[in-house]
Amino acid sequence: MRIENASTGANLRNNIVWADNGYGIRVSADPQTGFASDNNVFFRGLFGTGNVGFWNGADRGSFFQWRAASGTDTDSIFASPLFVDADGADGVLGFSAGVSDGRDDDFHVRSQTGSFHGGSLAPVEGLSLPGIPGRPIAATAVLTPDAQQSPAIDRGDEGDAFALEPAPNGGFVNVGAYGNTAQASLSPAQFVIVMAPNGGESIVKGSAFKVKWQSNGTVGNADLAANAVNAGNIVDGSVGSADSRERRGLARGAAGVIGAGPRG
Repeated sequence: MRIENASTGANLRNNIVWADNGYGIRVSADPQTGFASDNNVFFRGLFGTGNVGFWNGADRGSFFQWRAASGTDTDSIFASPLFVDADGADGVLGFSAGVSDGRDDDFHVRSQTGSFHGGSLAPVEGLSLPGIPGRPIAATAVLTPDAQQSPAIDRGDEGDAFALEPAPNGGFVNVGAYGNTAQASLSPAQFVIVMAPNGGESIVKGSAFKVKWQSNGTVGNADLAANAVNAGNIVDGSVGSADSRERRGLARGAAGVIGAGPRG
């Protein structure tokens, strides 16, 4: 994703950004003015050499380097989006002349409640004859429960539309190409997703910070717990409404990872 030539005011959100080579987001000097980016899922493969981003004239190889340099993506994460099957049954990603037209590449994200395997928002070519191309046909989508749950589900911006997603849709848009479409992967009946802090942040001892989450199907209060890198990380006021989606805490020790969950 390249943003250049004085294209100011770009706002990137609800994207899956996977860069095994090159850059996930490359922003030249001029477009940094007014640039915004959040609620994205970043990733690169195990053997990938790509940079998450390019900012202020320098490579930002890791997600944490990108976030610190750009001051963006506070509610984004670095994690595998868990596509159903990105390179398809033939193991070929995208179009390859004489080999594959890419129709078997499945970028739906996995859901234990169900995702639409084999579906597509665009038509594919039907049966063709020598010299006669096939007519466009709709790819058949099969709702299938998956063994894994993608972190892209219900992680989109809380103010964005989600009504086109089939039920149960969790009340939040999914991140990725199928968000707010009839082929969006299904949401669990109950969940709490911690949006921020979500790992890698530096929180100064004694400073106040916000814990932000998105939830659905919960009632009553939510417990917040800190998993500290070093001992002594305490969050004051650690009980808040599961529906409030935001709570203030006070860092008493070393920074850690915050988790939220509905009270049993």
